[in-house]
Amino acid sequence: MVGLTDVLDYLLVGSHSMSLSTLFLYLFGGFMAGLVGWSSMENKYKQALNKTRKAPPDPRLRITP
Repeated sequence: MVGLTDVLDYLLVGSHSMSLSTLFLYLFGGFMAGLVGWSSMENKYKQALNKTRKAPPDPRLRITP
């Protein structure tokens, strides 16, 4: 995102600039990307956890007296 904004600023404005709106865009975009990434990993973790809970027990792991 930083690289794209940097190139667009250079092509459209002719210089590199930093404004309050750009800072807000970085903060909001970073927060949203983090939220999506966190949610995705959390869902994968829950699916893996449910998959292992539903799996039948491995007979090789059974302890016999």
